[in-house]
Amino acid sequence: MKILSLLILALCLNCFAQEGMVVDQKTGKISYSAIGTVTFIKGKVYRTKIAEQTSEELGVNFPILEKDIIQTAEKSAIKIQMSDSTIITLGQNSHFNFENFTAKSKSEREAAYALKMGKARVEVPVKLSKGKLNFNTRTVSLGVRGTEFLMQQEIDKDGNSKEQIALLEGEIEIEREDGKTQTMTAGDHYLLKKHSSDNRILDRMVKLEPKFLQYLKAEGVSEKSVKPFLTELNESLLKEASNSNENKDSNGSEESGFKKVKNFWKKSLEKLNKKLKGNNE
Repeated sequence: MKILSLLILALCLNCFAQEGMVVDQKTGKISYSAIGTVTFIKGKVYRTKIAEQTSEELGVNFPILEKDIIQTAEKSAIKIQMSDSTIITLGQNSHFNFENFTAKSKSEREAAYALKMGKARVEVPVKLSKGKLNFNTRTVSLGVRGTEFLMQQEIDKDGNSKEQIALLEGEIEIEREDGKTQTMTAGDHYLLKKHSSDNRILDRMVKLEPKFLQYLKAEGVSEKSVKPFLTELNESLLKEASNSNENKDSNGSEESGFKKVKNFWKKSLEKLNKKLKGNNE
C-alpha cells in the first residue's frame, strides 16, 4: 500500500511539473511559473536549467520556464506556444535561450530571447501595446511588436558569425551591436557577416524573391508539422546586392546580379521543398 501511494504521488508530481508547478524545497510554497508549453516535438530536444545545473529531454505538454535553454539535436525540431500566444519553432541543431519573460497581459509584456545557434521561426499574433519584445542573435537585436519572421545563426569554420532575418509579416527594428539601426518591412531579407579576426561587420538588406516568400509563409502547411526555415547564408547575396556597378562583368555588360540571386532562390526553394517533405513524413 505504501509503495502504491508513493507511485501515485510521483505521478501527480510529474503531472504538476509538466504544468509548470514549482515547489520551494525549504518553504513548501507552490508557484506556477510556466511561460510557455511544448506543442510539438520531433526527434530529441533537451532543456538545460543553468541555476539547477540539470538537463532533461522534453516532450509534448512540458512547460517552458524563464531562463530555460533549449537545444535540439540532429533532425529534430520543437514548437513552443508562449503564454502571450507567441509561437517559437526551432529547427535542428539549434540553441535558444529564454532569457526573461514577464507579462501583465498578452499585449503588455517584457521579454528577451536569444538564438545562439541554428534556426528559428517566430510568430507574434498579439501586437505589443506596452513593454519590449526582443529577439537577439549574436550581433543584432530585433525589436518586435506583432509579426512573423525567421532567424538563422551560423558560425563558419573560421569563426565568423553569419546571421539572417527574413520578415514575412509586419515590421521589425534591427539594432546592431555597434548601434547601427534599420527597419525591416514584409518581404525584407537581412543578411550579416561578422568577421572573427577584426570584428568587421558586413550586412545587406535584400528583397525575398516572391515565390520564395510565399513558400516561407507556408500558408497551406498543417500546424501539426514544421514549416520551412531559412537555408544557409549565401555570401554572394551580400556582394551582389551592393550596387549596380558591382554587377557588371569584365566586358562592361550588366551581369545579372539579379540572375545570380534568382538562381540562389531557385536552388534554396528546391532544398526547402525536400526538407519540408521530410518534416511531414
